[in-house]
Amino acid sequence: MRIQTTILATSLLLLATPMAALAESFTLQRTLQQVIETYPTIEIARMQVARAQQETLKAQSILGWNLGAQAGASHDISPFLGTPSDSANLSANLTRPLASGGSIGIGGNYSYEDSSFTFGPSFPNPSHFSRIDANYRLPLAKGAGNPQYEGAMISAEAGARIAQANEYTTRDQLASQTMELFYGAAATRIQMATAKDAIERAQRLKKYIQGNARLGLSEEKDLLQAQAQLQARISDYDALVVAWEQQRTAINRLLDRPRTAEFDPVLQDRGELNDDPVKIMEQAKNYSPDLKRQQAQIEIAEATINTSKDEARSQFDLVFGVGYGNKQGPATPPVNESDYAASVQLEFSRPLDKRGVDAVVTQAVLDRSIGLREIKRLSDDLEYNVNGLVAEISSSQAALESHRLRVTTEQAKFDEALRRYRTGREDTRNLIQFENELQVSKLALEKQRIELSRRHASLEMLRGTLVANETGVKGEQ
Repeated sequence: MRIQTTILATSLLLLATPMAALAESFTLQRTLQQVIETYPTIEIARMQVARAQQETLKAQSILGWNLGAQAGASHDISPFLGTPSDSANLSANLTRPLASGGSIGIGGNYSYEDSSFTFGPSFPNPSHFSRIDANYRLPLAKGAGNPQYEGAMISAEAGARIAQANEYTTRDQLASQTMELFYGAAATRIQMATAKDAIERAQRLKKYIQGNARLGLSEEKDLLQAQAQLQARISDYDALVVAWEQQRTAINRLLDRPRTAEFDPVLQDRGELNDDPVKIMEQAKNYSPDLKRQQAQIEIAEATINTSKDEARSQFDLVFGVGYGNKQGPATPPVNESDYAASVQLEFSRPLDKRGVDAVVTQAVLDRSIGLREIKRLSDDLEYNVNGLVAEISSSQAALESHRLRVTTEQAKFDEALRRYRTGREDTRNLIQFENELQVSKLALEKQRIELSRRHASLEMLRGTLVANETGVKGEQ
C-alpha cells in the first residue's frame, strides 16, 4: 500500500508541473506563419516561380537586335591572268524581327582590291568600294502577325502562372499538414487537461471515501472502486503523454524548433459564416491553384496549335531594299562614283512533308481537350467540397450549442449526486458513473470546438484566405 501511495504521489506531482506556463503559445495563425517562413519546400517553390518568370525575358529577346560582322584579307593569284592581287573586305549588319512578323535590316560593306595587272588607265587600281543597305521583309503568309513570338510570350506567361499555382499548391499542402498536426495537438492537450481534472476528482472522491470508511459510512468495495477509478485516469493520462511526445516532435520539425521545445496550441473559437455561399464559391474558383494550372496549360496548347499551323503554311515574303554605294580609286581620270539602289522581290517556299507539324497540332488539340475536361472535373469537385464544408460548419455550430447544454446538464447532475452521496443517499458506483459521463461530455464539447475550427480553416484554405499570397498568413476570423 505504501508503494502504491508513493507512485500515486509521484504521478500527481508530475501532473501539477506547470507545463503550460513553460510552453510557448501558438495559434493556428502563428503556427502557419512560422512554417511558411522557414520550411524549405516553400523557398524551393518560390525559386521555381522566379525561374519560370525568366522565360518571359527569353521570349521578349526574340525581338532583339542581332549584330553580325565579318572581316578578311587575302593575297592570291588571278585564275585568268595568273597575276598576283591583294584584297580586303569588312562588312557588318544589324537585323531585328518585328512583332508584326516582318523584319528590318541595316548593313554596310567595304572592300579593297590591288592587282598587279590593270585592264587600262580608266579602271581604278587599287580600288575602294563601300556600300550601305537597308531592307524590310513583309511576310504575306507564313509568319504574318509573328505567331512564333506571340506563342512564345503566351507560353512563357502561362508557364509562370503554372509555377505560381504550384507554389500555392505546395503551400496549401504544407498548411494542410500543419493544420492536422495543430488540431491533433490541440485535441491531445485538451484530453490531457480533462484527464488531469478527472484524476483530481478521483483523488478527492477517494479521500472522501477514506474519511467515510473511518467513520464506518463506506465499505471496502467503495474504496476499491475509487482506487480503480483513479488508476484508470492515471493510465489514460500516461497514454496521452506518449501521443503528445510524438505530435510535439512532428510539429517542432515543421516549425524548425528543437525537438523537445514545448508547444502550447491555442484554439480560437470560430463563429458562424456570414458570407453568401455563392460568393464563397466564386472566391474558391478564383483562387484554386488546380484550376489556374489547367487554364494556363490550355493557353499553352492553344498557342502551340497556332504556331504549328503557321509552320505548315507556305512562305510568301515581300522584300524591299534600298542602298547607297561608292567606288573610287586612281585612274585616268580618277574614279569616284556614287549612286542609289532600290529593289523589290518576292520569295516563296513550301514544306512538302507536313506529318510532323500535323502530329504536333493533334497533340496540342488533345492537350486542350484534356484540360477542358479537367477543369470541369475540378470545378465539380470544388463545388462539392465548398458546399460540403459550408453545410458541415452550419451543422457543427448547432452541435456545439447542444454539447454545451449537455455539459451544463451533466455538471448539474454530478453536483447533485455528490451532495446526495455526502449525506449517504447515493451509491459510489453511481457517483463514479456520473463523473465519467461528465468527463465524456466535456471531451465531446472540446472535440466539437476543434472540428468546427478545423472546418472553418479548411474552407478558408479553399477560398485562398487562410494563407495570404504575399504576406503569409491572414488572421483567423
